[in-house]
Amino acid sequence: MKRTIMLVACASAVALMLAGCALSPSAPTAGTSPSSGSGTAAETPAAPSAATSEAASPAAGTTAPDTGKPVATLAKFNQVKKGMKLSEVETIMGGPGMVITEGSSGDIKVAQYAWYGTDSGTAMTVSFLNGAVSATIQRGLK
Repeated sequence: MKRTIMLVACASAVALMLAGCALSPSAPTAGTSPSSGSGTAAETPAAPSAATSEAASPAAGTTAPDTGKPVATLAKFNQVKKGMKLSEVETIMGGPGMVITEGSSGDIKVAQYAWYGTDSGTAMTVSFLNGAVSATIQRGLK
């Protein structure tokens, strides 16, 4: 049990540090993939990884401006609940997020995903423990 808590806490800390370094959804930092990001925090579920969507003309509030990526909003963040699977979170978000961290130890698997908002510095992260949302965190979402 202590090992699981430590693994989740470490992964959450890394995700929070990475999410704090993000400039914007259209300008990923060096060493990151060009998709939405994620991270986690204790006691609240977070959001999954991002990938580009194939929508020709994004609807307002659905995808980030000129990137074709899903946009994080407070309304979407509030729909993500503990226990949800990644596919359920991706459906809410309108597409995949950016993988922030992934790891495993024995039969314990952790992953963190992020989605970015339209304003610089706005984002949400979702942590998964053994495939289910375990924590979420958001910063500056409207």
